[in-house]
Amino acid sequence: MSHVNTAVTVNGRNDDLVGIADSATQGTVGAEEIQDRPILRSGEILEAVPGLIITQHAGGGKANQYFLRGFNLDHGTDFAIFVDDMPLNLPSHAHGEGYADMNIVIPELVQRVNYEKGPYYADVGNYGSAGSAHLEYFKELPQDFIQVEGGMYGFGRFVFGVSHKLGKGTLLYGGEAYHEDGPWKHLDNYYKFNGILTYSQGTEAKGFSITARGYHGQWHSSDQIPVTAIPLVGYFGALNPTDGGHSQRYSLQGEWHRQDANSETKITLYGFYYDLDLFSDFTYFLNDPAKGDQFEQQDRRWVAGLDAHHTIFAEWFGRKVENTFGVQVRNDWIHNGLYRTEDRERTDKTDIVACFTNPIPQCGPDGTINGLFPTLPADTDLNNFSDTMLGFYAENKIQWTEKFRWDLAVRGDEAIYNVTSLTPAYTATELPGAPMVNFAQLNSGTATKFLPSPKGSLIFGPWAKTDFYVQAGFSFHSNDARGATQRAEPISPDHPFPTSSIPTSPLVRTTGAEVGVRTSIVPHLQSTLSLWYLHSNSELQQDGDTGATVASASPSNRYGVEWANYYTPAEHLVFDLDMADSRARFTEIDPDDAAFTNPGGGLFPVQGPGGKRVPEAVRVVISSGATLHNYKGFTSTIRLRYFGPRDLTSDGLNRSAATLLLNAGFGYRFNSQWRIAADVLNFLNRRNDDITYAYVSRITPTGPAEFTNVFHPAEPVQVRVSLVRTFGGSR
Repeated sequence: MSHVNTAVTVNGRNDDLVGIADSATQGTVGAEEIQDRPILRSGEILEAVPGLIITQHAGGGKANQYFLRGFNLDHGTDFAIFVDDMPLNLPSHAHGEGYADMNIVIPELVQRVNYEKGPYYADVGNYGSAGSAHLEYFKELPQDFIQVEGGMYGFGRFVFGVSHKLGKGTLLYGGEAYHEDGPWKHLDNYYKFNGILTYSQGTEAKGFSITARGYHGQWHSSDQIPVTAIPLVGYFGALNPTDGGHSQRYSLQGEWHRQDANSETKITLYGFYYDLDLFSDFTYFLNDPAKGDQFEQQDRRWVAGLDAHHTIFAEWFGRKVENTFGVQVRNDWIHNGLYRTEDRERTDKTDIVACFTNPIPQCGPDGTINGLFPTLPADTDLNNFSDTMLGFYAENKIQWTEKFRWDLAVRGDEAIYNVTSLTPAYTATELPGAPMVNFAQLNSGTATKFLPSPKGSLIFGPWAKTDFYVQAGFSFHSNDARGATQRAEPISPDHPFPTSSIPTSPLVRTTGAEVGVRTSIVPHLQSTLSLWYLHSNSELQQDGDTGATVASASPSNRYGVEWANYYTPAEHLVFDLDMADSRARFTEIDPDDAAFTNPGGGLFPVQGPGGKRVPEAVRVVISSGATLHNYKGFTSTIRLRYFGPRDLTSDGLNRSAATLLLNAGFGYRFNSQWRIAADVLNFLNRRNDDITYAYVSRITPTGPAEFTNVFHPAEPVQVRVSLVRTFGGSR
């Protein structure tokens, strides 16, 4: 029996998705396009998703920053990433909600990246409001290979992949060893090691696979610096050379699938262990000029999960129908902690600006309380907890007529949090008669939340090789479990005095709508255009850097336009142009993200009333390239990446500069076994920012507290060369 959508194996953007896709912003990037892109970091393979920017604000081993659809997604709050159906995002992470570290990915082993945007897809729950990406690894390589790379700034890389028949199935194994220093005065000295072992059996219609993965990385950190620090430490300098970290992730997953004329079933089971120790310093000497403001974030977790769905192919009154029922279960058993540190050693700190940032009646004009400053305890926020997500969905697709079909679904998700606070009790000794705060009692507890999420897509066409789409749906992102049970803010620079807290909602509702068009009416050109809108009930989240909840509680609205083009005028020639423009606004004035000024030269800058702009929200994104692929052995590409100016404060008084980078790649295949290639990254050697913020910091122990733009520079021009040896014929 035929499916509602034509059964076509989609390998990349050169495939025509008219009559197949459910959205103008749904697509696939194949291995060939991934390999042709010059990349600085493994996570940048996701920049093949139109409108998505991948960047970094610290050492190479830290998870990337993601920007899409008016979001600074931090490390993954509203963009879901899956590797062979295993989720990459980490809920209730010590550093940030939804932390998704792409360093575990070996780009050469990725067969395709499937992506979609918006909250319209039944099988995507948590973190998928802005979009999602599904990385599929090869189960059998086209050719075995060994690849050696070298380049400037201490870059070296060795990667290999081998697959061969074993019994009735195929065994694939591969690995990566990587090192990079970067251009920084205090070298990153980033080492990472990746390994994968997969056994698979069967066909796309019937089979199974078992995959083990391992990753380990360690690095020093080139954190962002204020622009005022450039004369002191240099453009590529650091204010705290002891920042850095290490991380590891080991996983095992199994997948089983069956498909025939009447039904399709797929079941994925996974489990992994993960840990991270991260040392950061973003304000330098603002709070404690003697010991500095470095802090440590520690995350240890075991994770187990299930993702299963069953689809029934049928006919209702002569119309093709697909009904899918799915269930997704995930449980994270987590221990994480936030600590004050000096040179990576845990220690109590003294907060000299507490009375200026959090004034209370006892504060004197000199910023002390009877000559005393508040203490920031070394053990700031410690917790053991479980974070459980249960999801189920039902989806109905009907081909009503030759030119009209729908995809309607309802999804339900429940969050279950069980938190045990291990934070030591605290007494504010600078406040006479202050009571002891029992964090273990106040911040332990359970929280639950259930959200239903209906969603649907109407697809009209094709007419003249053109489809039209109307979509709407509800989704969500989860909040940190600690914030959902927290009734007393941890003692931190954000809350130096004991402060009560209102627990955050475990799940935050998002609502979206979109209209779009996809056409291939021009020969060899795949083109899509979409207009979209997304509403979030709250931007309030738990801040892993302070252990406190952060603004804004106000709802927000985002809207924009996206235009994507992929043109193949000849067999070996490809042009692509992707453009996106987004707006992001709070529904109410946000004072917490307002700019600061220093009228009269006071001891501490004064914050303004704020505005409605969402700080760091991406606006204009342009990605474009021209590629000559394997023409008489030659491959060359040139790519432009433009990341437009962004508001850094809610009042728009501080803005970032634009970032524009040009990368190029060249390669030559001597024969069926040997290939050499070179990438030239940022070949115009532009001084751009990888990322920009605006906040108050102090760059020397005796200097002033200043509100200024803070940036992490893009890396300068560099050349990387690779030599590839392949084995065996094409499979």
